[in-house]
Amino acid sequence: MAVDTALVIEGTTVTADGNSDYIECEGGFPAMAHIYWGAMSGASTTCDVRIMASMDAGANYYMIGKFQQAGPTDDSKEDAKLVYVPQPTTPGTMVRVRLNFDVAGAAPSYAYSLATIEPLTSLAPPATMEQGKYGLALKMAAL
Repeated sequence: MAVDTALVIEGTTVTADGNSDYIECEGGFPAMAHIYWGAMSGASTTCDVRIMASMDAGANYYMIGKFQQAGPTDDSKEDAKLVYVPQPTTPGTMVRVRLNFDVAGAAPSYAYSLATIEPLTSLAPPATMEQGKYGLALKMAAL
């Protein structure tokens, strides 16, 4: 399935605790969260990555998933986690999703090339779901 470019968090190198930039989406769908790791280094270091969501435009963030803890020997791998991106508390508000990093050890350096949120269901209106099993186009073709 193609990933909407709006649901991509650009990669960086993490050397201290902090948060990624957030992305906005409608919420209310199951998704696979992916992170693509690059070069890692440090002495006895670890990196915990939490997937956080805010249903109230950034006022509060809640953990919706957590990737497996990464260590300095986990170079060049992909981690994936099934998450549910919740609906916003107020209709019309966008849900914000970001990553939260917790690193430990001497001189940690954890690079990732990108992270994505891949919806497991189409967010398109049924009439435009050309590859789905349901939708207006397929129902009309069956008549």
